[in-house]
Amino acid sequence: MAKTCDLGSATAGVITLSGTVDGVDLAALAVVAVNHDHGLSGNVSTVASGSMALTGTGSETSFYTASNDSGTGAGFESASGSDSHTHAKGTLASDVETASTALSAKSDGEYTVDPATGDLVCDTIDGVAPEVLYDQFDGHWHTITGSTASTTLSAVSITGASGKTYFRVADDASGTNPVWATVSSNPGAHSHANDNLALSAYNAGSGAGSNDASDPKFAVDDATGNLSTRGDVNDIGIAQFKAKYDAHTHVITGATAQYVSGQAYCSSASGKEYFLTSGATWVRAYFQRSSHSHSGSGLTVATPS
Repeated sequence: MAKTCDLGSATAGVITLSGTVDGVDLAALAVVAVNHDHGLSGNVSTVASGSMALTGTGSETSFYTASNDSGTGAGFESASGSDSHTHAKGTLASDVETASTALSAKSDGEYTVDPATGDLVCDTIDGVAPEVLYDQFDGHWHTITGSTASTTLSAVSITGASGKTYFRVADDASGTNPVWATVSSNPGAHSHANDNLALSAYNAGSGAGSNDASDPKFAVDDATGNLSTRGDVNDIGIAQFKAKYDAHTHVITGATAQYVSGQAYCSSASGKEYFLTSGATWVRAYFQRSSHSHSGSGLTVATPS
């Protein structure tokens, strides 16, 4: 019959199994606990642009406005627009775990089992020191790579300071074919790099499990090599450790890189883009969003993949 469990015949304190520890393949858990990532979905946070002033190409800020297309209540005033936008996840993805530990495996050269609790103390099991592995897991974090999805900024309607929505616009700088019309910005696309977005450190809490009052306190199945204990291994609850790993997620910290949109020129629906100013000149006009970034608050972090 093949050997399924070696309780340190060659090296005292080093246990080698063909099976599991409390239902957990400890060696397999060691691989994923220090080298896993998390799926991301959803959107980064919504950013409001605030009031964006309409500005002429010669720095003009006073434009001829009215209440309707007949020119009712016409007068010169400043004007502005506002909107908000978000971005889908795009190529943002979590990188593999960043983990470190100040602990190292014991080399006491013995294993002991507490007959009252089933707590096992040893150097390693299948090459893994559970307390060292748990210390790496507790406090681990992930960086985020990639960029958000590009989004097309919507056309923004422009309104005068008094609430008037019609502007005197024409075909060219000579004021050819002037009309009263509503105006809006041209749409445009942009995206953000991730900058310092990250998955914050995971606080795993105590590694101890809950002792089971049942018997036997310690057992090895001779057919499979499965080791069962009613307590912990080196003060770590192995089954509880695996359950925490399977269910853990992270809070997202940081924000995307700053982005400054280009000048968004404005025009009527028919394409007239020269505005009458209080200086009796006809000029093209635009607004510009301020530099902005997005937090990751709208993103959803999945359990380990």
